Amino acid sequence: MFPSATPSSWQCANATLASRFTFATGAGTVTNPLTGTNCHPSNFQGLRTNLINGPSVDTDGVDLDASYVVRDLFGHSGDLTAGLDASYVGKYQRGALLTLDGITISPAIDRAGKAELLSQFYSDPRWKANFYLNYAVGRHNIRAVLHYVDSMRDLNHDTDTATAGVQAARIGAYTPVDLIYRVELPADTTLTATVQNLFDKDPPFAFSPYNYDYFLSSPLGRVFELNIRKRF
Repeated sequence: MFPSATPSSWQCANATLASRFTFATGAGTVTNPLTGTNCHPSNFQGLRTNLINGPSVDTDGVDLDASYVVRDLFGHSGDLTAGLDASYVGKYQRGALLTLDGITISPAIDRAGKAELLSQFYSDPRWKANFYLNYAVGRHNIRAVLHYVDSMRDLNHDTDTATAGVQAARIGAYTPVDLIYRVELPADTTLTATVQNLFDKDPPFAFSPYNYDYFLSSPLGRVFELNIRKRF
């Protein structure tokens, strides 16, 4: 009903939509929201809402999982494993969101490669991947993991490239690295030491309440974690 603070954008002349609202001076609609005093945010008293199903979603993509092991590296009993798990989203087509009486709340959109973090709260990069190197020898295991989140088109700061010829704003790729060391100690005890975001990488800027993608990145920077597990 009131999509912005600009009165010319208000939907007071939409009788179907206005019938759901109760205002302080009555429930009637006002054709001209610039001059009317009834259909106004300051007069709002109540609203009738309906619970409806969400729109249809049609997706396709590819998942990848591969690893390669080198046995007895450097003539020792240690094994080196290189691995990759990744997913690619080719399409994330969400249908239009309609009310029971046919009002379009949100038009259909292909979310693949896009993010909207202010009002619709989604973040759907085309590529997400983890690449790791793992070396295990005896009681010791050390692993380095590179996380990759693809760059995305930021719909909250966008430009119509077809008409303006200007590059749309993008959320940059995010590539933190974690380092994990684990050792099996006597008495059925395991010690694990982790450095998350080893290189203290900041998340890329995004138009959101927190200025970063709160679904797929972290503002914490380098984090140290120590874990001890004892089996009884």
